[in-house]
This record gives sequence, structure tokens and C-alpha cells, in this order.
Amino acid sequence: MQVNKLHEWNLSIEQAKSIQKNLHAWISLEDQFSNIKTIARIKVKSLKDEPIIKASVILLSYPELKVLEKKSASLKACFPAVNGLMSFRHMPAIIEALKLLKKDPDLLLCDGRGIIDNQTFGLASHLGLLTHKPSIGVSKISKDMTLAHSIENVRGAWLPVPSGNMVVAGLIRVNEDSEPIQASPGYGISINSAMKYVMDCIPQENKKVTPSVAIDINSLKKKISA
Repeated sequence: MQVNKLHEWNLSIEQAKSIQKNLHAWISLEDQFSNIKTIARIKVKSLKDEPIIKASVILLSYPELKVLEKKSASLKACFPAVNGLMSFRHMPAIIEALKLLKKDPDLLLCDGRGIIDNQTFGLASHLGLLTHKPSIGVSKISKDMTLAHSIENVRGAWLPVPSGNMVVAGLIRVNEDSEPIQASPGYGISINSAMKYVMDCIPQENKKVTPSVAIDINSLKKKISA
């Protein structure tokens, strides 16, 4: 899989902040794909007491979700663990794992964040920029996020998370009586499509999102900007 080299990885914190700010201008949150046939599920973990980052990639067929490939890579971290800049720490290992795939994925689904606000972004956006692939970030929500209590107790129900006049994520309930998760568009994908593919990639116990649950995102944007 081809990964573009947009910058070095051995950076200072100030250099990383500057790079992130400059790259942000290239992020698109509109659908830039036509046909999704494969999805790469990407996870990262740090080994205890060692500055080692392990990245694992599972390539799935879509919509069947059949496992096609499994690859992993471990590298010594060359960037410190800094909130808001964790993608600079994790990305080199992810790139190495992705390069081992025999078939290119059409969509990237990452543990982490996508777009965060009008200046910063997380792992999914960074990876989408490097690969020019549509990407989505999935993460747990903080316990103090009161918006989560407003989500209908139905699989597929979700509420948008605004930042200024942008919708940067959605809190989505993947199963009834379970805590919602946060999904955010990273690059080359809209908020509505991000919600759809997150739900499609999670085993279904109940019905998919129904029209009564879905949100008219265009109407919401008008309310936010009003």
C-alpha cells in the first residue's frame, strides 16, 4: 500500500503542532469514494514499560466482513506521548503494518479520533491525509459527556457533536442498553457516511438505524451556524 511521505517523524512538539495546523487545510469532510469493497480495521497499543508501539491491521471484505488479511508491526516510538499529537507517535508503526497488506483497503477504520476542530485532528485524519483514503476514527466517550444521555436507546441512534460551526463527530449507540461510542470522519468522508460504515462494521443484534432515528445533518448545520 502506498503511503505518501508528507513530513518526517523525528520532530519536536512545536514542529508537530505546526505540521498539524498546516495539514488541516487539506482535510475534506465530503465523500470522496465511489465503491467500498474492503475496509482496514486499525488498532494501536503501547507495550507496558517500553516505548514500543504495536499496530495491527485486519483487512475485511465489505459488506460481508470476511477477514482477508491480518498484519502487524512494532516500532520504537520516536515521539513523546502528548495529548492532541498522539498520531505522530503511533503513525510510523501503522504505516509499516499497512505496507504489508497485499491488497489496498478502500476505507480505513481506526481506533482514535478524526477531525477535532478547525485546527487539530487525530489519528484517522492524519492517516487519511497520508494515504488519500477515506478514514473514520472510533473512540470511547468521556464519562462527563452529558450529550450521551440524550441518545435514544435504539441501535443506530446518534447525535452530532459540534465544534463551533462544524460537526466533528457523532455519538452513536451500537447496541441497545450499551454505552454509545464516538465516531468521527477523518478524511474524504462525510459525517453521515461515517456513521453508516461504523454501524455496518459492528455485528448487529438489532435492526439498523431507521429513518426516524437518522438526523438531517444539513438542518443541523443551519442551526449551528445561525
